[in-house]
Amino acid sequence: MAVIQPFAMELSFPYNAIMHEVGVYDREWDANDFAADRATFLSDGVFANPSDNFKVQALNGNMTVTIGQTAKLNTAFIQGRSCIKKGQMIVDVPNAHTQYSRLDIVTLRHSNLAGTRRVDLHYRSGTPSASPTAPALIRDDDEWEIQLAQITVAANAQSITQANVSDSRLNSNLCGIVTCLGNVVDTTAIFNQYQTYLNQKITEWNKVQSDQATAWNTQMANQQSSFTAQHNSQKTTFDNWFAGAQADLVLAAQFYFDNQIMMPGTTYRMTKSGNTITEMLTRTSGGTKPPKRQ
Repeated sequence: MAVIQPFAMELSFPYNAIMHEVGVYDREWDANDFAADRATFLSDGVFANPSDNFKVQALNGNMTVTIGQTAKLNTAFIQGRSCIKKGQMIVDVPNAHTQYSRLDIVTLRHSNLAGTRRVDLHYRSGTPSASPTAPALIRDDDEWEIQLAQITVAANAQSITQANVSDSRLNSNLCGIVTCLGNVVDTTAIFNQYQTYLNQKITEWNKVQSDQATAWNTQMANQQSSFTAQHNSQKTTFDNWFAGAQADLVLAAQFYFDNQIMMPGTTYRMTKSGNTITEMLTRTSGGTKPPKRQ
């Protein structure tokens, strides 16, 4: 007779249990049995409707993100467990590193640990680095995560914008859309195409910004150089004019005093006392005397 070795785990489900005595049945089922059965019909992920089901979005241009939507229930399915959450969760993103950027992730985690036994949202921060990587998803017999989004937190960032939030819900390796396993839709290729297109547009936009900044800085430098040259030229012209005007004023003052000798009714007298020479003009017609010059 052939000897058949038992499987590591067997579940033939569902069959009615037969009570052999009061409170004792030949078959007993627990939550793990139901979950294993349900997992054969539905894949892990978030449900497709509504489209913003468990979507992660930047909030008001600060260090805050929201998860989910308020109009309808947020629903997901992980390892045979259903997750239903009403409303919207607001998460404060941890402060940015002063030198390096980091990659954070937002996950839904099914936990079968005795003290938990539920599906919860988690925000997990990566390690700041010159080449940052996102935290690895927890996936073992006790806990299983699906990733809703990845958030890039730049060094010294003061705000999170939607451009910093990479939606992971369509990536079947990280999350995916719940489907019947008899008709599985792999959205990974679509997600990768979308992500490639988005990265390309971000690169193009960054180049446009860089070119505009370079052109602006060049224009401002040229204008500053032109202004400085014009200012220096005008200053030189003014300085030359002013120096000439000063010389003319000095000469005019000298001529003004000396020329009074030629005025009618004016007498001129010069006396010397030691090293001092005194010149005096007397205007006899009016009886007044001009100032002395020594």
